[in-house]
Amino acid sequence: MSRIDHATTSPVAVDPLVTLRKRTRVPVLAGTAATVLAGVYALWPVSIEPLPAPVEVTAQGPQETDPPPAPPLDLAVFDGPIWLAPPQSPAQTEVAAKPAPPPPPLKLELLGILREGDSFKAVVYDPDTDKVAVLSAGDTLAGRTINAVTADTVAIKDGAGTRTLTLKQAGGAGGAGGAGGDG
Repeated sequence: MSRIDHATTSPVAVDPLVTLRKRTRVPVLAGTAATVLAGVYALWPVSIEPLPAPVEVTAQGPQETDPPPAPPLDLAVFDGPIWLAPPQSPAQTEVAAKPAPPPPPLKLELLGILREGDSFKAVVYDPDTDKVAVLSAGDTLAGRTINAVTADTVAIKDGAGTRTLTLKQAGGAGGAGGAGGDG
């Protein structure tokens, strides 16, 4: 006869609920014991020592250690609004005046720069008049004076100061461009 090892030839079906019950038995018992102990500790009577009886003091008149009597409360203080700030003096309002608004943006667009010998001329578009003008240093356009024209910039002086338009480089690199950058 041949010997058959049943452990290797036939699988034994194990119920997962039985395995779960075995795994959770110890933690459940430990948690129950801890809860019971906490309940007993919470309900255990505490011994309270009685407080001593208060000592009676007899007063024979004002003593030197008595504080002086407080002045009566003036309720008229609470008649006015509490959370309002006092009005500012005219000197403070002048100091707190708003700063001047920034100058309006420069609407001129630099279209190009021409070179004539050693000097440069700027080709500028004015959207207010819808005209293109060729300007050199010292020329005036719409109340603005052209201070200087270089190979890639134009300096324009107006009421707000001197502003610079930069020629936009091909391919998108470069300064403020024809949109009228100021600086």
